[in-house]
Amino acid sequence: MRPLSLGMIIADSEMGEQIRSCIRDLPVRLVIEEPKITDWEALVERLDRVRPDVVLLELDNVRDPLEEVIGKIKRSAAAPIVIAVHTATDPESILTAIRAGASEYLYPPLGPNLHKALNRISNERSQEIAGAKTGGAVAFFSAKGGCGATTVACHVAVEVQRQCGGHVLLADFDLDSGIVGFIMKSRSQYTLVDALSNVERLDASYWKALISNGRPGMEILAAPAGISIREPSDLENLRFVLHFARSQYEWVVVDLGRGLSPVTMSALEEVDHCFLVSSVDVPALYKCKHVVRNLLDAGYSRDRLHLVMNRIPRNTEITKGEIEQMLGVPVAFQLPDEQASLYEAYSAGQLLPATHSLTRRMGEIARLITGIPEEKPSKRRLAFFG
Repeated sequence: MRPLSLGMIIADSEMGEQIRSCIRDLPVRLVIEEPKITDWEALVERLDRVRPDVVLLELDNVRDPLEEVIGKIKRSAAAPIVIAVHTATDPESILTAIRAGASEYLYPPLGPNLHKALNRISNERSQEIAGAKTGGAVAFFSAKGGCGATTVACHVAVEVQRQCGGHVLLADFDLDSGIVGFIMKSRSQYTLVDALSNVERLDASYWKALISNGRPGMEILAAPAGISIREPSDLENLRFVLHFARSQYEWVVVDLGRGLSPVTMSALEEVDHCFLVSSVDVPALYKCKHVVRNLLDAGYSRDRLHLVMNRIPRNTEITKGEIEQMLGVPVAFQLPDEQASLYEAYSAGQLLPATHSLTRRMGEIARLITGIPEEKPSKRRLAFFG
């Protein structure tokens, strides 16, 4: 069930308790609780601010024309679904509420019918989002710490934007380190955690407050350090945030940090392809082998998994064929060790320039993602003079 936010304008204490009891075990957050409407301006301002998905309106408290009251609620920025609640069960009362604009009419006992109504609304919202046009999404993660997945993700995201010229998001889902914001000089005070905590408010307007501009055509969703996600509902929110992001951008590039975790596995369900980054030292290859095995055993498609060997020394003795035999999957990309160049670039608050050899190699990864072929240099035409 997709998380929902709920407002209730209910004076009857028994009705109120039935509602609270119903939503206690549901991913439904009560954001407005008023006994009656006393100040329309204040109510509309609050509706605009907290944006509930659903408003329960007790008809016994309505003094103004019902059509006018429901209309004002639905015309707020939240445009919530209004469910009429009343003790009367006669057809005339029900018909009057529906004609006035209420989507549902409920009467005691509220529990079972309210539960069904909220589930139905949640499913409809999920289908609306699922049916929206979505952009492509790819994820990068390291076999172990220090393999450079974040560096690769940042540079590839820039290359994806440069190649496709579209709207790209670089999202940091590494809730242990969260250094994408530092590398990309993100200035937003908000992070992924704010999005996860406010999925019921997630729309284009709220999203703009969370992200920061990286480079032209690219935006950053940063992550704080030291945050853990353990609750299943949080993981469901994470998938929802990622799915929402795909509806806002042509491409979403995600940094998932290191290793396999509940966050990583949840995010991998929502992306088209993943890039597992490893170095060629023995501990990294050992961890990489276990990550690959666990992914394949979990049913992850080989076609969606791409292995990137990073920081390959110039004098390495291990060959590509030996790595592939060891890990059981092909090596898609090999990136040279350019630690010194990266150190200089990061110290200057920049990424590697587009002309750098490592940037060009990461541009090859971006071309695999976008499907845009490399532009071949045009041949110079020779002029002959007689």
